[in-house]
Amino acid sequence: MPDFSSLQKSSLNFTGFSPKNDRELTEARTKIKSLEISKDNLDLKVSRIEAENKNLELKNRELCLQIEGLEKDKDFYYNREKDALKSLENLELENMKLKPVKLKHLKIKYVNYNRIWMILKLKILLKKMICRVKYKQ
Repeated sequence: MPDFSSLQKSSLNFTGFSPKNDRELTEARTKIKSLEISKDNLDLKVSRIEAENKNLELKNRELCLQIEGLEKDKDFYYNREKDALKSLENLELENMKLKPVKLKHLKIKYVNYNRIWMILKLKILLKKMICRVKYKQ
C-alpha cells in the first residue's frame, strides 16, 4: 500500500489553482475580494437602472393616458366643428348676413388647432421617452 502521508494538504487544491507561496495566495484572495466588490457594485447599478426603468415606464403610461384624453378632446371638438360647419352651410343658404357667426366659428377653429398642436407635441415627447427607455435597456 502506498504511503500518502508525505503529501501536504496545501498542494491539493480542487479549484485548479495551487499557490506556490503566501504572496500568490494573498494576491489571489485580494483579487477575489475585488471581484466580489465589483460584482456588488454592478448589482447595485442594475437595481438602480431597473428602478429608473420602472419610473420611466410609469411616466410613459401617464403620458399615454394624457394623450388618449387629448385625442378624445380633439375628436370631440372636431365633430363639434364639423357640426358647426354644416349648420353654417345650411344657414348661409337661408340667409347671407351671418358674418358674426363666422367669426365665432373661426375662434372655435383656432382653439382646435391649439389642441391639435398640443397633442402633436405630447406625441413627440412620448416617442422621445420611449426611445430613451429602449436605448437604456
